[in-house]
Amino acid sequence: CDKELIPKINEHLPKQIRVIDIKRVTKKFNSKRACTSRVYEYLLPTYAFAPLEDTHLKYRINASLISQIQSLLDIYLGTHNFHNFTSGKTYEDASSMRYIMSFKIGHPFVRGDLEFVALSIEGQSFMLHQIRKMIGFIIAVVRGYLTDNKISETFNKDKVDIPRVPALGLFLESVKYERYNRKYADDGMHVTLDWEEHEDAISSFKEEYIYKVIIDSEIRELSMMRWLETLQLHDFYQTVQRLAEMEKQKGEERGREGGGGTSDEPVDDKDSDEEIPAAKKPCHDDLGSNALNDETK
Repeated sequence: CDKELIPKINEHLPKQIRVIDIKRVTKKFNSKRACTSRVYEYLLPTYAFAPLEDTHLKYRINASLISQIQSLLDIYLGTHNFHNFTSGKTYEDASSMRYIMSFKIGHPFVRGDLEFVALSIEGQSFMLHQIRKMIGFIIAVVRGYLTDNKISETFNKDKVDIPRVPALGLFLESVKYERYNRKYADDGMHVTLDWEEHEDAISSFKEEYIYKVIIDSEIRELSMMRWLETLQLHDFYQTVQRLAEMEKQKGEERGREGGGGTSDEPVDDKDSDEEIPAAKKPCHDDLGSNALNDETK
């Protein structure tokens, strides 16, 4: 029996890597291509959502604020243009469109006198830095740097400079194979690819080997607190405007050096990157071929 191999395999693996189950799949099964959605978690201290005047390590979040955060997370649901939440993509790039199925805030809990909460997001796929920027923008809104309506405005064409939260805290929680299950789960030879029967084992593993590393690192390094200190220096829209003005000034200077072109004339920017057609662009998602999640980029 295949399942008898599980303890034998685990004997040769470090404790941080576990085989929980073995399931037979079709001959041409590809774990990445067959995946219909991915679920990521981001674990962070609740003081990240605290009012500016009440930001400290003993902060405890309340039910009213949790409800407010959930309402903000819901704005991301559905299909939107997330070009502002990644790097190197434009509004016109078809691959900037992403479908978010759910975005939930969990129940707060205390570890080592510091309160934490997990944000769980499910989507078909994610781009480089997308999740970290989505959370960073929510924190900026909750802390009063921006108004609620600015979230939906990020889906428009105008560029917005969005800060991304620290990489610590983000991890791939699960992958789902809904399309595969509908096609093969009841064919008499294969089984459903889900992990519900192992939820207790998975939760225990996550608590001992993933949460513990994140929590211990956060308590020791206070990476979120240091990031919050930089957030007050962030100007979101003005940074983009300054960069645009600088590029325009450079273009005008090159025009004058090239023989008297005026500022109203278009100037070829030889230093700019050539736009790659969307069909030929590599897909940098959090489950990309080069990394498990976007914090490694």
